[in-house]
Amino acid sequence: MKVIAAAVLTLLAASTVSAAPILVAGSTYDLYLAGESSGNVSDRTATVDGVADTYTRAGLNLSLNEFDTDLGSGNHLISIRLTANGDLYPTLGEGAIVSLGAFGNGLNFLAPLHLTDARIRLFAGATSVFASSNLADDYRAELFLDPWSGLFPASNDSFSVGNGGGKGVDRVQLDFTVAEVAAVPEPATLTLLGLGLSAAAVRRRRRASQASCD
Repeated sequence: MKVIAAAVLTLLAASTVSAAPILVAGSTYDLYLAGESSGNVSDRTATVDGVADTYTRAGLNLSLNEFDTDLGSGNHLISIRLTANGDLYPTLGEGAIVSLGAFGNGLNFLAPLHLTDARIRLFAGATSVFASSNLADDYRAELFLDPWSGLFPASNDSFSVGNGGGKGVDRVQLDFTVAEVAAVPEPATLTLLGLGLSAAAVRRRRRASQASCD
């Protein structure tokens, strides 16, 4: 699997989110997690149902859940949160690897979406120890064209936060701000739409011509 370096660990403030519906209820997604040195690979499938999915990894108890907030005007905030009762990346200085839909099973949406903002956040207890830059902008041309696939970053890819190990990270959070976009029309619809636009353009030109002659 290809690993993309997200950033070097820095100290930043915490953030909060809540919930509302753009995710398809009952659909599934996979969260991939690994330490660059410690390993402890897991690729967990969770269901969008508002109920935390619990499992164990390397002797730790983990809880995985998704939160979906309607921000209004077709904008939404989706947060994927994984919490544990110990350090998820225990080896000092190792890269903290994370991916959503690493093998193709990403998020599913009720409408086509533009990925406006995407950030990886790492926490130790209530303390935010890392927050990435806006990775949607950083990798838009190669990974995040419209409509967003629901993968982060892509199938067979992952992000790695440098120097993330040994920091007591017990929560990984992926925060996505998205905007609804118009669906791409079928070819027949495109033809009809093109004819309609042409007619409208002619009408606009005629009005402009009349206005300029008066």
